[in-house]
Amino acid sequence: DEVTLPAGIKDPYEELEIDGAKGGAAVEDKTIKKQYRDLARKYHPDKQQGSDDDKAKAEARFLRIKAAYEFLTADGGAQRKKYDEAREKKRAAEEQRAAQIKAMSSKRRAMTAKLEEDEARARKRAAGPSARDPDRPASQQRSNAAAKAEK
Repeated sequence: DEVTLPAGIKDPYEELEIDGAKGGAAVEDKTIKKQYRDLARKYHPDKQQGSDDDKAKAEARFLRIKAAYEFLTADGGAQRKKYDEAREKKRAAEEQRAAQIKAMSSKRRAMTAKLEEDEARARKRAAGPSARDPDRPASQQRSNAAAKAEK
């Protein structure tokens, strides 16, 4: 049951300037109608003054507002209900993915830290024994220091 939005509209609630977080079932029909009427009045082509470019932009905006309103109110709200369900499902999937990424990030940080520690130890071993090497036993450190003193 994929919902097909009118051309040029990504989110009908955003087009009607209804807060996205409050979109969906939480928005009352009268709120949608009021927003539509306010915006239609504001962007109606007959109400526009100014350059032809400004009038064309206002008309395009008016047509998107009208299409969004018709989409949300068509079929007694059946399309709106389908859209709200699909939108909620998408939001839940995005939240789940964000949680997975966060979990992966903490694991990745831990793995990176372990790898860096291992590489640091390998570099120390490759450089040879040192009198101050914390990874070597104290008895070996003294013997290395004594060996250096004899040279």
